[in-house]
Amino acid sequence: YGALKQTKLHTRGIIICCEIPDGESTGKTDQRRRSEGDSSVHPLEGLDFRSRYFEPKIGVNEDPVSGWPHCALGPYFGTRRKKDRVFGLQESDRTGLVECVLKEDEKRVCIIGNTVITVKGRLQMQF
Repeated sequence: YGALKQTKLHTRGIIICCEIPDGESTGKTDQRRRSEGDSSVHPLEGLDFRSRYFEPKIGVNEDPVSGWPHCALGPYFGTRRKKDRVFGLQESDRTGLVECVLKEDEKRVCIIGNTVITVKGRLQMQF
């Protein structure tokens, strides 16, 4: 989160997003109903923004649903809406809801959402 602020959200990809106007989103939806797939929830109800993400320079025509853009979009829309928890819908073939919990004091963004395992492996990092 701190690094995103320092770089002013520069990225090699393209993030397209729009804020959901307050009239279209009541913000009163029980988010558990949405995350459990309750079809009675209006598609825009309780959402703060919608987005799409592209990284053509590295061969990703469109990212289905990604946490990285939400680490930038969460703080942006959280500040605009004066909230520490915002909900975004990344629209693509897979479409996914991402909840962004902003922890300003820790300079972190926690992202919450459903996942699909596409690759398994082990990552070893040395510092």
